[in-house]
Amino acid sequence: MSYPKIKFAINKSLDKRMTYEFLKDGTKAGLNFAEGVLKIHPDLKIAQRLQGKEKISAINKYVDKYYDENSNSLLLAKSTFQKEWDVYEKNFFQAAEGVFGRISWPKGQYKGFISIIPSGPRFIGTKTWQTPYLTPQYFKAQVIHEVLHFQFFNLVNKLKISDQLTEDQLWHLSEIFNDIVQREPEFEKIQGYKKNIGYPDHISIHKKYLSIWQRSKNAKLFILNAMKEIRKDF
Repeated sequence: MSYPKIKFAINKSLDKRMTYEFLKDGTKAGLNFAEGVLKIHPDLKIAQRLQGKEKISAINKYVDKYYDENSNSLLLAKSTFQKEWDVYEKNFFQAAEGVFGRISWPKGQYKGFISIIPSGPRFIGTKTWQTPYLTPQYFKAQVIHEVLHFQFFNLVNKLKISDQLTEDQLWHLSEIFNDIVQREPEFEKIQGYKKNIGYPDHISIHKKYLSIWQRSKNAKLFILNAMKEIRKDF
């Protein structure tokens, strides 16, 4: 079975856009992304108080300056992340196959953009995401997290159930799924540590979904069996 080849790149314009988005509306499932951005980049607190074009302009100026002053570090992170990921890539895709079965990976870029913010959003349509460069100790787990999403939503499409859950319910289910799967031994071995539950709102219901997972440890059966519960919870 063939697997995608993951690459890393620099994308300053995406950093500008996503910094704006997370400062504008940065809370999800109990996790405050805006707070995380401002903790690393306190000078953006000025931009946080602005609106419209002034906010965009202030963010763009900050990101331009940051990239100018840290260009070598960003390029080094891109190179280092690529070399490290290449070592584990095959192991990851084999572990993912054990979860999803032998279904083809959806077509896309499979590209991680080195980012100066800690948020790490993914873009299902293009199979791209942002990888925070200031926390290299979590780098592999974050890449695993985003790429698992691509196959999760690919499976949802194959099961033809996307019309049975709201977009928000599917998002919650995908995050809960990752919380569970990334604690399996084969993924922990690649990550180098046991990943915490990602969103505060999912902590109290984690055990319920874990029990559903443990019945089969199969992504397809987990999704089908968890649908009823995710409708109740969200």
